[in-house]
Amino acid sequence: MKMKTERQIPYAIVAEAGCRERNWMLSGKVWVSQKKIDEVRFQTDYLDITCELTQSGKTTRQATVVRNKTDKPLTLEQVSTAYISGIGLDGLRPWYDEERFRIHFCFACWHGEGQWRSGTLSEFGLYRTTLHNPANAVKLSSIGNMSTSLHYPLLYLEDCELGKTWFFEILTSGNWYMELGANEDGGLYVEMNGAWNGHDGWRKVLQPGESYTAVPAIFGTVDGGVEDAIQERLRYHRSTSWTPDILPPVCFNDYMNCLWGMPSQEKLLPLIDAAADAGCEVFCIDAGWYGNSLGQWQPDDGKIGVGGLQGILDTIAAHGMKPGLWLEIESVSENNPVSEVMREDLLRQGNIVIGCSGRYQFDFRRQSVRDYLESVFDRLYAMGVRYIKNDYNQTSGFGCDGADSASEGLRQTTEVFYGFIDYIREKYPDLLIENCGSGAMRTDHGIMPHFHLCSTSDQELFWNNPSILSGTIACIAPEKCGAWAYPYPQLFDGRMHPAAEYFDEAKRTHYADGEETAFNMVTAMLGVLYLSGHIEQADEKNRALIQEAVTTYKQNRAFLKQAYPIYPCGFHQISKSGMYAFGLSDGERSLLAIWRIGGETDAITVDLQKYLKSDAQAKILYPKELPTKYQLCNRKLTVRLDAPYSARLFELFSTNLEDKQ
Repeated sequence: MKMKTERQIPYAIVAEAGCRERNWMLSGKVWVSQKKIDEVRFQTDYLDITCELTQSGKTTRQATVVRNKTDKPLTLEQVSTAYISGIGLDGLRPWYDEERFRIHFCFACWHGEGQWRSGTLSEFGLYRTTLHNPANAVKLSSIGNMSTSLHYPLLYLEDCELGKTWFFEILTSGNWYMELGANEDGGLYVEMNGAWNGHDGWRKVLQPGESYTAVPAIFGTVDGGVEDAIQERLRYHRSTSWTPDILPPVCFNDYMNCLWGMPSQEKLLPLIDAAADAGCEVFCIDAGWYGNSLGQWQPDDGKIGVGGLQGILDTIAAHGMKPGLWLEIESVSENNPVSEVMREDLLRQGNIVIGCSGRYQFDFRRQSVRDYLESVFDRLYAMGVRYIKNDYNQTSGFGCDGADSASEGLRQTTEVFYGFIDYIREKYPDLLIENCGSGAMRTDHGIMPHFHLCSTSDQELFWNNPSILSGTIACIAPEKCGAWAYPYPQLFDGRMHPAAEYFDEAKRTHYADGEETAFNMVTAMLGVLYLSGHIEQADEKNRALIQEAVTTYKQNRAFLKQAYPIYPCGFHQISKSGMYAFGLSDGERSLLAIWRIGGETDAITVDLQKYLKSDAQAKILYPKELPTKYQLCNRKLTVRLDAPYSARLFELFSTNLEDKQ
């Protein structure tokens, strides 16, 4: 039997105003007949359409450009980023055979990022119902510029018959929609959208001769499974990052399970000493250093104490660390002079200022906004600040005024914001800028190339972080993934007792064996190490464990920039207890973390035959002094951990590699 040839041809779906026939909420069923000119150019009666394709390895980047070729204005209601059809025509099994395809996509929420789900097409909504075009599809989407707060704009499609995996990703921090469906020819299609009226009310009026370019996307196919597709995507991400090549820094941030946005000189000085003693390179003062409202960004020296903020920044620098501050530059409080003076510079919908809980948002399309915020960066840089954690804690909703549709307005202001970050980064090359969005609520690959690193979560419970970190590294390169480690955590209870009072004898006894500290540090050593917690309260044993972790991390952090994630146990859901393994590998050497996350099981055997050579060896990388039982036999690593919450980091390498080192 001769198999059908796979048609991997990228198109774009373009809908002019009023083209909504038999929509069924499926974007891909609404498209005007397009005449093919060549492999990348198409025409309708009114439009020239070009699919601008850039190839990098096995990854294709597509940006769709449409031009009004008439002498009259033309209203568009859809310009899809990419439409890839003919997937699966080259196999014996049809797309609806349960053994043919598996899909993998990522859920996210505040405190619960990086949660992958896998299954058959029918399990997620695409199943055969008729001989005609199916009226169902697998749909992923997001509204607003918290673009990764529900799903990551990424889909892996695994062809189990042919042993290859597709990946599809939209590169935008605005509204997006992704759809996987089937056509009558027996093949699957994937469509990616950042401009569709049926999703978010997008509309664009093209004047005669005017062009419009849709948000870009990437897609590709690799031989192998999901891990192979992750590796190709992250290779592409690394090659297209705008930030300079830096070693992931060791950061101390005083927020999480520590000062909770209530800094003072009395609280900060012991933490600065402890962070420097641990070997940190950045000390970031999080929320609370400024006055009571967002937008002015003036120090509240009365709150900080003698010497004010400048004195604290100087102290941090004197300890050999980069001083850092928290900002949320897109937001401004309604009850301060900035929002009154700059009222015309705020985002609006229907001429109503966008905001909630007393917070508005700046419109970065306005030069006055960019000039004002540049002056804020200038002032803080002059004070010695060399690290900015830029947060984003509210969404603008589906869009804003200032364009033909609110959705298009959102895209415009978002992309100008990218440009502003680029400008500041180029103006101050030694200033590191972190991307945060209530954790990882805005970490798409539209925004990530512009920032040095990012937050992966606001998660407060340390045993949940392995799931979040390992899942997020399937989306973002490890050298940009900031991961919290907070030994001696002071959980938020609204009262905030003094640390010396909070850490009573019972708590100190709880931490005495060092296992919780080691668990925290192991997790963060596979990303960018964000240290927090009241480490100034640590006893000698735990201080030594923190110092050992930081030293070991520095010795191995260059490896993060060339390594890719490996999932010998698959993805781990945040709600599950038990033992779990996750690591990074460059094909020759691997770092593998083993966690025991509660539960009764105290041992795990991890099959590493896929990743290791026959002469592979294993050794404990961290912690070296805590008791560990393990053995590597026939490329299977067995580890026993006695403490209910404990972790170890292993180095796996071949004998030949050790000889070279």
